[in-house]
Amino acid sequence: MASNVAKELANEESKPDMTPIIDVTFLLLIFFMCSLKFKTLEGKLVSFLPTDRGLAATPSPIETEDAEIILRIARGDLDKPPLDRAIVILRNGSNEPFGKILKVQRDEREPKNVQMLLDPPDTFERVKSYLDKVRASAPDTKAKINADPAVPHMHVVNTLNMMIAAQFTDISYSGIPATLIDKLMKGEIK
Repeated sequence: MASNVAKELANEESKPDMTPIIDVTFLLLIFFMCSLKFKTLEGKLVSFLPTDRGLAATPSPIETEDAEIILRIARGDLDKPPLDRAIVILRNGSNEPFGKILKVQRDEREPKNVQMLLDPPDTFERVKSYLDKVRASAPDTKAKINADPAVPHMHVVNTLNMMIAAQFTDISYSGIPATLIDKLMKGEIK
């Protein structure tokens, strides 16, 4: 009889107990769900809207225009040497340029002497009068230079000097975003 019991035990198929495996799986699932950090929405800006505007019985003061001068390279001149590139000078919000810097010439004998060929010749006077007019309209206005990254530094400094001469005290600088440069080069924006 003892041999029959031993044969039955040998023939009996062993089955693993699944209960501990299921318990561990659920514990791991709960652990990972609790420690998961959800991705925040991209492009979402948290902002607080002003509560003191729009509901007042008295009109809010008119904000003055800041003087922003845009320097960009003329279409098709990017492959030219830096001093031979035509630079278009614009103000923000206007497609009508003040003019162009066509070429920069250096004197061989005096390298510090630089002449700029302008189209029209009074381009810098136009820029200066615009800066003076904006500055005279409100003494607390700001000035900004927005230049294409490939514009020679001397043009940015020249524009900065004009803003200082117009007595701006808050002057900032930024480069034109690459997407805007692409649109300018493709002619989508004039």
